Amino acid sequence: MDALVIAVCGVTGLIAGSWFHVLVRRTPMHQSLRRPGFHCRRCGTPAPGAWSNALVGFIKQRRCQTCAVGLWVDTPWLPVVSSLLFAFVGYRLGWAYALPAYLVFFSALLVITVVDLRWYLIPNRVIYPALLACTTLLAVAAVGEGDIRRLGSAFVGMAGAWLFFFIVWVAYPKGMGFGDVRLSALIGLMAGWIGFVYVVEAVLLGLVLGATTGVLLLVLRFRGRRDAIPFGPFLAGGAALAVLYGDAIGNFWLGTT
Repeated sequence: MDALVIAVCGVTGLIAGSWFHVLVRRTPMHQSLRRPGFHCRRCGTPAPGAWSNALVGFIKQRRCQTCAVGLWVDTPWLPVVSSLLFAFVGYRLGWAYALPAYLVFFSALLVITVVDLRWYLIPNRVIYPALLACTTLLAVAAVGEGDIRRLGSAFVGMAGAWLFFFIVWVAYPKGMGFGDVRLSALIGLMAGWIGFVYVVEAVLLGLVLGATTGVLLLVLRFRGRRDAIPFGPFLAGGAALAVLYGDAIGNFWLGTT
């Protein structure tokens, strides 16, 4: 049964990976996600739909029929990463009513991480649909499990995380963008479904990862004091650790087994 859920999740991630590529390329530019269709970024020539899979296109070195530029020159690895990520989430969570919600959640974290590292922004066109989809799927999961209280816990986690980061943003707006505040709502929702302590873990882990990496980059002189460092990937990393390994991390912090 574990092998089946891993396989199903892995295949789902592989298929979804090309769509993630579209999100990464188009959402920062506020471009339509549907039109134009798959095309060359240099000259705009439409490409056959069969070439729209990032991994296949990269392996076969598909090139534009007009200007001969490579059609997949960036993020061809997204389908592979998303497949491995989905498979691992399936392995950790198993068959569960909330599994679809967490696959959407980790999809959003992956796309947000790539976009924030490249453009220093967290697109609303990823955050808001992910919030809506996750809320809907968690509501279905709550009905399926017969425990509506878990949905209430998720909403409390969402409100608590958002309020914390909103206060931080108001107190020191130069320290983070408001996109990080929006992202915290999604993280709080999904961590809160498991329990409010997981929301605390996600926030603390995100802050620790961000602070540690920032100091390390300064010490190694990869960044200066005035250089911006995207915070979204660290929030995403903290959330992923809390959701997938929250129990083990909590026990480690408390010094219990």
